[in-house]
Amino acid sequence: MSLPRSRVPLAAKALFSSSLIVACSVPGTTPSDAGTATDPCAGETQAGRCDGDTIVRCSNNQVQRENCRETGRLCEVSAGSAVCAPDPTYVPCVSADYPTRCYDEEHVLCDGTGTIRTNCTLSGQVCGLPATGAGDPVCQAPFDTLPTGAPINGTNRMPARSNSHSVYDSVNNRILFLFGDEGQRISATERLQDISLTAWALDLDDGSWTELPEGPLGRTRAAAVWDEANHRAILVGGRGHPSGGSNCQDGLGRRAKMLNDVWAFNVDDDTWEELSDGTGTAPDEREDFGLWLDAENERLVLFGGNATCSFGNDVRNDMWQFDLLTNTWSALTPNGTPPRARQAFGFDVMGRKAYLFGGAFGFFDPTLNDTWEFDLDTDTWTQVAVTGTRPQRRFRGNLVADIARNQLMIFGGHDFGASGDQPDAPEFEDDRNDVWILPLDNPQWVWAVAGDERLKEPDFRSPERREQHSMTRISDDLVVMAYGVGDCGLLNDVWYFNLAGEYWFTPLDPTTGLTCERKQDADTCTSDCGGN
Repeated sequence: MSLPRSRVPLAAKALFSSSLIVACSVPGTTPSDAGTATDPCAGETQAGRCDGDTIVRCSNNQVQRENCRETGRLCEVSAGSAVCAPDPTYVPCVSADYPTRCYDEEHVLCDGTGTIRTNCTLSGQVCGLPATGAGDPVCQAPFDTLPTGAPINGTNRMPARSNSHSVYDSVNNRILFLFGDEGQRISATERLQDISLTAWALDLDDGSWTELPEGPLGRTRAAAVWDEANHRAILVGGRGHPSGGSNCQDGLGRRAKMLNDVWAFNVDDDTWEELSDGTGTAPDEREDFGLWLDAENERLVLFGGNATCSFGNDVRNDMWQFDLLTNTWSALTPNGTPPRARQAFGFDVMGRKAYLFGGAFGFFDPTLNDTWEFDLDTDTWTQVAVTGTRPQRRFRGNLVADIARNQLMIFGGHDFGASGDQPDAPEFEDDRNDVWILPLDNPQWVWAVAGDERLKEPDFRSPERREQHSMTRISDDLVVMAYGVGDCGLLNDVWYFNLAGEYWFTPLDPTTGLTCERKQDADTCTSDCGGN
């Protein structure tokens, strides 16, 4: 019996497959550079081979090793591919590295005198870590509900969209989704633009969706922060709906109104207030920029972005600050060498430090995978001295600060490597669903969740590949990831990532935007979005 797809709360590193990822690259290059001068996997193939009971395969231009013995299995070659096959002689109490663990659908407990096996599925449960990520695995109900126990309403959910910046309203325990883009893909290189005029809230107590009152012009590619002290979300700039008066047209003929206004949404009475209309001294109208709240100095800090609605045409690395006492902008001259100009990067704040990762200068060249720190006390930029393997270059991914563990997390985004833009299907973009963790005490990226390979059996315990999604940390251990756009269109799902256990679970599955291999047997898929 197989476990329910996309419902299983498993810590991949501790329970099922303790895989060792070994970077394979040309000296002096990053993983995304590797392969331009030599075979990055040194002859290893996607089908893999058995090295004793370890599978060795090439995945995402890197060598991946999976020790089958760690889950009590044997390495075998089946239908031309190396797989971990059941070992009938496996004795968990002797062979396992953990005294209590999950072995497929079974909860296996070694009490010192013998093995106690419980088939969790017989009682409609699954085997996995508790929702907190702490403690031993247990038989438990599938994570069909939120941590509070309230199911998310899937019937009246917010319409599918991308680029909807979200913030966590800690006063009312809800996620605010501030506008976005509801345009679907219509060709190989083009998406409709349908900038949303609505903002929504997802109530985490009762799982309901609510459309927020009307306020600012609908927009996409804006940025927002949560102002805890004043019980408000603050929204800045972005690409506005053309009904507000078009002042920009992109290369595909899509018109928009570029914005630099500042709005506050007060969560005590759900009302909007315009703090600045963007006239006078202010940053140029822009999209895809970074925004941090410096609560101690009562200011917003803005960096970079694109000052036109054509991707990469006017990319900046300037800085501005918005005084929250006077509601006025002023230019900010930082200390140190700033990051190069970029847009569509991941950003978050932790304590007195603001962080950014990746982004792009133009649509194709270059995409970035560097990490930067901005000291809010001294207004000083410092590039984080990362060692070892770095995530593939990308833009439109998300960065979350894991304050409890002093580390950063990135998920998803768009690159030009392993998943899409393939010779046999060049029309599809390359979106990712990998997770990387950067401990700031020892800044070396850890590949926590490998992500899918195109036209291969996906990991149903991870979300669909995507970019332009929303991510918001709601507690020390939980991040909410929602919506976005993937290789096959807009998505409308909601997922939780447990930072303590490094695993995903979903209370709301998508009804749109799934790739072929997630809708049917991957072996029958001949393209990302179609079947045979």
